[in-house]
Amino acid sequence: MPGKLGRTAEQREALLRNQASELLWYGKITTTKAKAKELQPYVEKIITKAISVYDDNEEVTVVKKNEKGKEVTEKSVKDSAKKLAVRRALMGKLR
Repeated sequence: MPGKLGRTAEQREALLRNQASELLWYGKITTTKAKAKELQPYVEKIITKAISVYDDNEEVTVVKKNEKGKEVTEKSVKDSAKKLAVRRALMGKLR
C-alpha cells in the first residue's frame, strides 16, 4: 500500500501528478526521499507507455512559405522516446 504523505487521496494524486509533470518536463526536481519513492512507480508507468506508443524517431514535415512566396519543406526528427528512456535510467538511481 502506498504511503499517505500526510495528505488526503485527492491531494496525494495532485502532488504526484504535478511532480511527475515537472520531472518529465525539466528532467529533475527537488523533493523529499519519501515523495520520490512514491513518485517513481507513477513516472515509470508514464515513461513505459510513452516509449511503447512512439517510435524512436518520428519525422515531422512542415510546409512553409519563404519570403518569395515559394513553398519550402522543413523536416525535423523528434527523439522524445530516447530522452524518456534516459530519464528512466536516472530514476533507477533512487532505489
